[in-house]
Amino acid sequence: MAEIMRERPAYVRFEKRPIEDRDETIKKGHWVGKDVIYALVTPPGTKDVVVVEAEEWIKRLKREESEGRIPSQFVEAYERAFEKYKKGEELPLDGTPIRGWPPLSPAQQQNCIAMNIHTVEDLANLNSEGMARFGMGVVELKRKATNWLEAASSTGVLAARMTALEIKQTDLEAQNTRQRELIEKLQKENMELKRVPA
Repeated sequence: MAEIMRERPAYVRFEKRPIEDRDETIKKGHWVGKDVIYALVTPPGTKDVVVVEAEEWIKRLKREESEGRIPSQFVEAYERAFEKYKKGEELPLDGTPIRGWPPLSPAQQQNCIAMNIHTVEDLANLNSEGMARFGMGVVELKRKATNWLEAASSTGVLAARMTALEIKQTDLEAQNTRQRELIEKLQKENMELKRVPA
């Protein structure tokens, strides 16, 4: 699991589950429960789900972070997700959602989601274990995701260059207009000087 967590953070969802409060059950003579929030942790590309009490899991992650075993940005993201869950807010995806991604057919999107691959970034970073579980066609899908992400990042650079060229062109056109106006003014002055008798 540590190898996968270095590549991409695991998917985490939270849910409340009732557990028995044994002391209260004995005291009252009937079953008494309390709600406990659990984290359901699934690394991208696997079907494995680790269920752990959320508060304890966050504490363990902080210890692992202090030992340098897990990146701090993962721990911060998990903490934010836990806080959002407690406030009743939906957890956002970290990346471009697979659902609705045009290069994949709806069936391919559904297959990815069934394998807990919810973003294009997860598909591009899928490790050998995830690829083996996915099966046929995964190499092509992974290549599509990698190429798409590379194109998307280079598109930003191209857009910035194009914007800079457009600004430069606008400046040159303005400079050209000013020079034309100056030439016309000088030509008029020259004509007036020719008309004036010496």
